Amino acid sequence: MKKNQRGALSMGNLMTVVMLALLVWVVFYPKYAQAKLRKDFNAAIEAGETIYNAAQRYYVQKGIWPSAMGDLSVNIDAKPVSAWEVASKVYSCQLSYGRGDQKRNEISCSPIGKFASVLSYQIVLADNSLHKRYCRATKTNQKANDLCKEIGGVFSHNVAGSATPTSVYVVQQ
Repeated sequence: MKKNQRGALSMGNLMTVVMLALLVWVVFYPKYAQAKLRKDFNAAIEAGETIYNAAQRYYVQKGIWPSAMGDLSVNIDAKPVSAWEVASKVYSCQLSYGRGDQKRNEISCSPIGKFASVLSYQIVLADNSLHKRYCRATKTNQKANDLCKEIGGVFSHNVAGSATPTSVYVVQQ
């Protein structure tokens, strides 16, 4: 028996192991990435709904919508929310209150990472469109659009004129 065959991998065996590992990665990584995105997006939706419920209580008590998350007595992931933005390792949420060119109040939550600017869950806070929820996905990103459909989103319209054309889905309650 040759010395290199006694427990050490030969170059041919090493190449076979590397090729198999690469094949497994190519086959399973897209499914893993989609499942992780779905999990992170679901966490963003849950955080958005928690913030919305607190905003609704605030509205009932004060007669106006909150202007910052600090106005709300809400805990997300066992941490009190005090700023206008809350983030975890998997999602980020913002409460917009007519800031700048923003003419409506809304809660917007997105997964963190490369999908942060591609996919978001939006709850509009306005008397005439109370309870409206939208899933917004970059028009060219099929994974994001599929997720919007998966959570019950029905295609509404495309937003044009911005740097990133967006597809808007109305989420059925």
